[in-house]
Amino acid sequence: MNSIRALAASTHPLTWVPRSIAQIFFLPSWPTGVLIAAGVAAWSVPAAALLIVAAAVATVVAVVIGHRAEAADGLMGFNGALVGIAGYSLTDTFTAGLVVAIAGAALSVFLYIYASRWLAAVSLPAATAPFCALASVVALAGRGGGEVTSVGVGLANSFAEVVLADGLAAGVLVAAGVAVGSPRLAAWGVAGAVIALSLETSVHGFAAAGTGLASYSSVLVAMAIGGVFCPEWSTVRRTLAVVAGALLAVVVTWGFAGVGVAAFTWPFVLVTWAACGVYRASNGASVSA
Repeated sequence: MNSIRALAASTHPLTWVPRSIAQIFFLPSWPTGVLIAAGVAAWSVPAAALLIVAAAVATVVAVVIGHRAEAADGLMGFNGALVGIAGYSLTDTFTAGLVVAIAGAALSVFLYIYASRWLAAVSLPAATAPFCALASVVALAGRGGGEVTSVGVGLANSFAEVVLADGLAAGVLVAAGVAVGSPRLAAWGVAGAVIALSLETSVHGFAAAGTGLASYSSVLVAMAIGGVFCPEWSTVRRTLAVVAGALLAVVVTWGFAGVGVAAFTWPFVLVTWAACGVYRASNGASVSA
């Protein structure tokens, strides 16, 4: 009996993913997680696969950005695990579900970290709010697998196209690199991409948004305004400026495309210069290089 209890209490890295699954029910017990995954597999093997993949992605992201202890206890992965199930339930193809599971699980870590900090001010737990927020976005995007895939690839390409690259793997790796350096800047970049993709999708459709060509400058604009060049603005003011700047960068990008000129990162440069001018005029402060 003691040996069984010792095994259940193991904190070996291989137990971190099932611990994440178990934390859905507030339990840091890896045997519980294994049984939950088995229960999901009894219903649907693909759903269980996405559950495990998403929990693993969230765990790895948490470790990479310096939250190893929380990851080991499963606290950084349970929202991601739920997002994986949502990827299966809310999409029509396994590929689309996989995109949702991977991208959503990674985002859930950052949402959990920041939500926990913000909600701590009013003594509330983040709980599964990050999962609910992400699943709601996917649900609102529609149940079409192709559309969800385009949005996921578009988010990745928004980062990849900054360095003139293309593709889901390239974008995920670039975004991960940014997150390793600064989770805060990565969060601003993702916000800029989401804002830009929303506008591009509403005007030109999911296929166009999936290329990331209209949204990569918005990633840089959001990072520049939100996290680099306007430090004396309040969070609310910077957020409003990021929304305006990200949308304007898309419009400027369309302008370059309309006259048949390669945009490169000129939309980012022009919009950021404008934002810095407004910042300097409103604060009487110089802008850091």
